Amino acid sequence: MLKHLKGLKFPDIYVVRFFFKEELFKIPEREKTVVEFGCGNGNNLALFYEYDYKCLGIDISEICLANAVFNFNNFFLSEHGNFSFKKVDLNDINSIAKVLEESRTKFKIFMFPNSLYYLRKKKFANLLEILPQFLQNEGFFFVRFRSPRDSRVFGAEKIGNNEFLIKSNVSGEEGAVLSVYDEHEMVKLLNKYLNIFDIKVFHVYEENLYTDRKLINADIVIWGKYQI
Repeated sequence: MLKHLKGLKFPDIYVVRFFFKEELFKIPEREKTVVEFGCGNGNNLALFYEYDYKCLGIDISEICLANAVFNFNNFFLSEHGNFSFKKVDLNDINSIAKVLEESRTKFKIFMFPNSLYYLRKKKFANLLEILPQFLQNEGFFFVRFRSPRDSRVFGAEKIGNNEFLIKSNVSGEEGAVLSVYDEHEMVKLLNKYLNIFDIKVFHVYEENLYTDRKLINADIVIWGKYQI
């Protein structure tokens, strides 16, 4: 099956840990709902779907979304789950609100595993501001974001408070916005719009190879519970 999947083959390892460490497979059937912002080809949501979650994935890439629909229709099995993938720019808060409203779902879990790098901080705050109205009263969250120690920061053009424009194309991201956060800044921001608790924080440093050059990927993962 793996060779026929389009796009990424596996979920983020920290999404997998989040799912099983928090025993999200034990959530009651009626509450099994998850939304992922920046879902790509659905590689993270596939895990939830196979445990009978209602999944909503939001992304700007038509190619990634087409791959997600193909993969879910052909390779992933779920007895009670269902899925929907929508093309939306995460900078377009009104369109995001419309998609969430049209889903007619109160989500138990929300995730930002791969998208916060490219969002200006004000846009992320705007998104967090509208999010609570589409969430269940209590649930779980997962965010993964780049820290100021990431290699991409060095040589990038500063355009705001820990916001940059990537100048190098070593990682294929030239011209992209790069927003980085430290742990305390992210926790404070999440707490402004949601009461978060039981949080777990992981500092992730790894070397990766881009066009024969090694870069340090410096990420921070935070997951936990929220209450509205």
